[in-house]
Amino acid sequence: MTSATITAILSLLAYLLPLIVEGVKGWQGQQKGADHEKNIQDYREALGKGDSAALSARHADQHDRVLAALRGR
Repeated sequence: MTSATITAILSLLAYLLPLIVEGVKGWQGQQKGADHEKNIQDYREALGKGDSAALSARHADQHDRVLAALRGR
């Protein structure tokens, strides 16, 4: 391989890598959104049943999610 070919390949990778990373982050965000809807439904079911242990677990889970969001994870 010539140095021009290697430079072209590295330039292409430098261009594509941020696009791939942003795509993966977007996909992960969509997955978290789906999980969020499921968590809301689970919380409502526990609230309807009056299940204090399940409600406590849901509150702890939500607390962890908020902390993770604030930390940017």
